[in-house]
Amino acid sequence: MYYYYLKNSADTVPILLLLLFSLTVTLQFQAKTVALPGSSCLKRCGDVDIVYPFGIGTGCAMKGFELSCNKKDGRNITMVFGEIPVLNILLLNGQVRIMKHISTMYSLSRKKVEYEYWGQDLSNTPFTYSGESNKFTVVGINTLAYISDDTVSRLYVHGCVSRCSPYNNLTAQDGECSGAGCCQVTLTKDMSNDYVRFDWQYNTTDFYTNRSTRDRAEYQGYATIMESNTFRFNTAYLNTRALSNEHDGRVPAILNWVVGNQTCDVASKKSDSYACLSTNSKCINSSSGSGYLCNCTKGYQGNPYLPDGCQGQYCKYTFRLMRINTIKNTSKEYIIQHFMS
Repeated sequence: MYYYYLKNSADTVPILLLLLFSLTVTLQFQAKTVALPGSSCLKRCGDVDIVYPFGIGTGCAMKGFELSCNKKDGRNITMVFGEIPVLNILLLNGQVRIMKHISTMYSLSRKKVEYEYWGQDLSNTPFTYSGESNKFTVVGINTLAYISDDTVSRLYVHGCVSRCSPYNNLTAQDGECSGAGCCQVTLTKDMSNDYVRFDWQYNTTDFYTNRSTRDRAEYQGYATIMESNTFRFNTAYLNTRALSNEHDGRVPAILNWVVGNQTCDVASKKSDSYACLSTNSKCINSSSGSGYLCNCTKGYQGNPYLPDGCQGQYCKYTFRLMRINTIKNTSKEYIIQHFMS
């Protein structure tokens, strides 16, 4: 379920503005997951190679791994949940790189504190936000934000405060994200939700209204889960729309994915739904404790989710029998010369 909230600073209850984009993915993806793609299924959309269990179109994907190929500004873009751009799919690691919306505080057009919250509920899907590859990141001169893994109880599991001059004596610096203008918190686990909220007591309204018109700056506040090793803080993010304008207000993030919710021992006994179809494949239990992944066994590579998808590396070589005549002997010798095909 993809949701978007706009909350005015004077409101006490968020208003749901957009439709809920959903694949209506239920726990059905745990049963009868094997539906092999046909020859007509798309192999590529835009810059993304579409590899099974992912697929585009009817009968092309395993249950829960359906993607779409949408055209925007003349380009084909791979989408998950019908709304979120996909950058690439990593079979071996069980990950998907996506472009995720940023939640924001303060409206430039309205000149007031106004919150825009973006989030993705991954419950009952094969996906979670990677706790190892992502960090909760907050940007602002006076911004405190929290993130919850539960939209019902709203028990916040992470918080991050970003402050710098004029609210304290710290000076924000390009490339630094340690509390002055930018802060990051490591996620303690994989998360199925990213329910973000800003603390209304931390905002820039007073600073904005106390500045002269000539010297007035448009101070922004941002918060989101993002891929930690790709982000580089820029001080221009604090008083311009630079971060919002980059990539249409999105940043890279990593989703982990697994097949089903059973262990390898249990799943391998169910031939109608076991996903590791290649003969030379092996099952790997998910590190999160639910579901599993498939990898090719040592010496093989390819797609373990397809029959005969894992091919031996020796197949990269072909052999040619070459006959040579020796100078001193009229007998014929043969050598086998192998070369890369």
